[in-house]
Amino acid sequence: LYFPDNLHPLIGDALTSFLNKHQIEVATIPPSVLATMTPPEQSTLKTLIVAGEAASTTLLDQWVGKTERLFNAYG
Repeated sequence: LYFPDNLHPLIGDALTSFLNKHQIEVATIPPSVLATMTPPEQSTLKTLIVAGEAASTTLLDQWVGKTERLFNAYG
């Protein structure tokens, strides 16, 4: 379990960098935050769980194949 050491929420490229820097392999990310991120070509992330609110098919499609496992855990 990792927590950033600053008080500002991580979104977009900052979150992507944090995940890779700490070699995070499993993450649960809400769709509104995931939408700020560009799917990386290479990442340590192996399992992505999208939860907390409804995710659009378009958003999920952007992440298919970018991790080994992708779960839509909403609802």
